[in-house]
Amino acid sequence: LTYQSQQPALHLAIAFGSPEMVETLLRQGANAKQAEARHRLTPLEFLLDHEYFMRTRGLPEMLTRDERARIVTSLMKAGSPEPRQVNWTELITLVSGDRWLKHLLATQKPTPQELMSSDTNVLPTAAAAYLGDEAALRTLLARIPRYEPTRHEPEKNPPFDVKLDAAIAATHGGHTKLVRRLLDKGMNWQQLGPRGGNHMGSYLQPPINDHQTALEAAADQGHLTVAQQLLDWRAPIELSLIKAVQQDDEAMVRLLMQHGANPMENPPDRYHEHTPIQWAIKRSPQLLPALLAQPTAATRKALLDEAPDLLRNALQNAEASTASRRPLVDALLQAGVSGPALPDVIMHWAIIAGDRGVVEALHAAHAPWPLEAVADAMTTGQLD
Repeated sequence: LTYQSQQPALHLAIAFGSPEMVETLLRQGANAKQAEARHRLTPLEFLLDHEYFMRTRGLPEMLTRDERARIVTSLMKAGSPEPRQVNWTELITLVSGDRWLKHLLATQKPTPQELMSSDTNVLPTAAAAYLGDEAALRTLLARIPRYEPTRHEPEKNPPFDVKLDAAIAATHGGHTKLVRRLLDKGMNWQQLGPRGGNHMGSYLQPPINDHQTALEAAADQGHLTVAQQLLDWRAPIELSLIKAVQQDDEAMVRLLMQHGANPMENPPDRYHEHTPIQWAIKRSPQLLPALLAQPTAATRKALLDEAPDLLRNALQNAEASTASRRPLVDALLQAGVSGPALPDVIMHWAIIAGDRGVVEALHAAHAPWPLEAVADAMTTGQLD
């Protein structure tokens, strides 16, 4: 070690070398017990805590979890000391399988609460499920109580379910077979997860946008079989329909509509900027036929009440393509919106938009004409 080079060759091989490089260095006499100079980390400690070293050099992670598992085996055989402190979530994100995990659990003997309270907010069980590491997940679930009492008003709220939290994480990871093994009938389908969102430590930041129910996660990821199972178990739809619309997933939209989803509203206690129908008008008009194919009485009433605003959004939507909005307007009309009951400003917007198809559809539906219709048409510059 020198002032300019404070990392032994073994530590460098761990950070961005390869298992073969580590094994070669150990065969040639590298000291498996030597600590690096900056933080006095031994090789195994450095393997679990090298984020600062990589970040200050602008380097990404270069080893896979399987490669690190092989490195751990080599270092343990060579007598490298165990880590003095373990972040269990980051251990899961860095090293695959449960061989080293079982060893550390046996020697360090963490309490269940210590396993559930890492420096990051995500449970190690959720990290293992997101990565599809069933061996690590089984080992952890055997040492962590499945239920944790709710901190806020535990007498009123159901306990936090670690297994359901892992299932939601596995859904985001795309491991549908694992998800279906984790889910049980009668779970608290209102529970949001994974707890901690996408904070899985320094080495893994998955694209999980927010806390979701199990059904919302299935809709967000397009897992139809999981969604069907959850709906059969009467999981509440909540924001699942808006997730399906955001993903342009017509099959998921139709499945949710068949189970009573309401495209006109979101749950009152779950804030979202747009309802499913508003989002479809804004970004995915091709989904409107699926959203409005079999409107319930409540949907029809809401459509009648909100038709002017919906049509205005459709006709004034600057983000929409230049194609005619007629299919969108036809879908709203076919769902029960009454042409004669519309205010004449609807036709005004259609004319100003220069959308002749919409004008024809509204006229065929007997929508009223504004007094300034000809002047509106002249402002578009369309002579016909």
